[in-house]
Amino acid sequence: MTKNNGYILNVSTSLNGGCVWQIVGGNGSGKTSLLYQILYGQEGHSASVTYAGYPASRLASGALSYSFLYPKWTVEDNLKYFIGVNSKGVSSLPYACQLIPADWLKRKTFQLSEAENKIISITILLEAGGGLLVLDELDSCFDDENLQKVINVLHSWVNAKSPRIAIVAVKNKIQTIENTLFLVKDYTAKNTFFGAVH
Repeated sequence: MTKNNGYILNVSTSLNGGCVWQIVGGNGSGKTSLLYQILYGQEGHSASVTYAGYPASRLASGALSYSFLYPKWTVEDNLKYFIGVNSKGVSSLPYACQLIPADWLKRKTFQLSEAENKIISITILLEAGGGLLVLDELDSCFDDENLQKVINVLHSWVNAKSPRIAIVAVKNKIQTIENTLFLVKDYTAKNTFFGAVH
């Protein structure tokens, strides 16, 4: 893999569905650039990222930042707005029930910590569906307990429907995520795994 003028070039790999994948690399290694390419594509460049035979940018959902919540709205109002909660309310949302404590629902999002806002944002992306989820900086701002809780829910999400894939960027390898692509600072692929590594 190489990077030129801010664009990642020559990445070729195949990722199995039903898996959580982590892209591991330090600051400036190209993790966010690769995720950006997956989410948005880059017009005028020859990059090709596909998912289920379609351009990934048409089918992927994800977050390169987690600041899309309305700060003066409650957590519950944000959930209703972004994913359309039915008449049963938040209790009908399986990932929200696993990640969001009931006492957060009536709080305004500006009253929550960075980690709590990130959990709300990830929950919205999980509940919105889709088959390809992309999350940047998964390991920032979480304590070990909340990070593991999110990883457990990601594993549950990818196995709920086939062929779902979750791709997360992290600075340090997370042991409970078995599938890994390593990036190093000079933008060259140190190890590229084709398919699931167990």
